[in-house]
Amino acid sequence: MICASRAISFVGLLALAVSLPLSERDAFTSSWAPKITYPTTGVEWCVGATHHVYWDASYPPPTFDKTYFKLTLVAHDDVVNPDHPLAQGFSFVEGGVIITVPSVPAGKYEVDLASSHAGEGWSQPFDIKDC
Repeated sequence: MICASRAISFVGLLALAVSLPLSERDAFTSSWAPKITYPTTGVEWCVGATHHVYWDASYPPPTFDKTYFKLTLVAHDDVVNPDHPLAQGFSFVEGGVIITVPSVPAGKYEVDLASSHAGEGWSQPFDIKDC
């Protein structure tokens, strides 16, 4: 039953987005953000290890460009090493990407999934340690 109500909600939003004038459609698309499903709170990563980062790739807006994403590591609302993202140039529809945990001080971090055509999707805070 929940799936049916989600589908109905999505169809309603899709109809609304398509019926909007182009300038308002752009605002709808830019306010949409992908949901990162992993990592989550309680997860611990070790420096140098490889991990998957997963996101919900279902239901992007119809005018959404599904390529050219960038995944960055964030600490205290600042991007860690912005010149070297965790991954970039991959397709949103893949639903995940494999990264190598960079050498960073132990602490709480988040990952940020962003493109020039969507809002940013943030993970829940998780820990990185020097294992």
